[in-house]
Amino acid sequence: MKNSERILTSGGMRRHEEMVGLPPIATGVAMQKLIHELEVHQIELEMQNVELRHARDEVESALRRFTDLYDFAPIGYFTLDSGGIIHSVNLRGASQVGLERSQLIKRQFGLLVSAAARPLFSDFLQKVFDRQGKEICEVPLTTKGDLPVFVHIEADALGDGQECRVAVVDISARKHAEKLLHEYEELNRKTLQALPAHIAVIDRQGRIVAVNHAWTEFARNNEAASSPMVAVGTN
Repeated sequence: MKNSERILTSGGMRRHEEMVGLPPIATGVAMQKLIHELEVHQIELEMQNVELRHARDEVESALRRFTDLYDFAPIGYFTLDSGGIIHSVNLRGASQVGLERSQLIKRQFGLLVSAAARPLFSDFLQKVFDRQGKEICEVPLTTKGDLPVFVHIEADALGDGQECRVAVVDISARKHAEKLLHEYEELNRKTLQALPAHIAVIDRQGRIVAVNHAWTEFARNNEAASSPMVAVGTN
């Protein structure tokens, strides 16, 4: 009876050891293998973290370069929505309109355009979003300076079609030069017309490029006003 109890007790002890998880002889080897795998996994995670940090540094560096190129570009850049509201602007763009960037965000770009040219700009912006392609216009801006600022604007809708990137180039010098040239040509024309002598202006090829009033009257009085031999364009 006692022997039987010892056997049962011994068997019960073995079952108890298995239930509570007491390691068998081979458990030490398995534990070392598990620890090794965990160490390898930890090394892999650390290597991945290093790679992620390196990738993050590259992205941040590229972002800084892009920001520098955007902010310090010689061209003004604005990002507008379909209503013409400014969402972003670079430093050059802010200087073109004479305002701080913080004063431009959430402001309507059309209000920066001179009142007479606002309908033209409104049509231009509508075409940008309707056609989803590049559009071009030239308008004067309202500034505090003595001379108006004329700008050449190119805009193209961005990928989602909800915003557009606007490039603004100051063409004031060209516009002022064109105005001066026009005024000079008008002065020459008026001077030429006021002279009493019969004058025809010709180019290097001998073509008549301009005639004055006296020349025209002389031709008319001599019944030659309709003759191509005395008209502008004749060689």
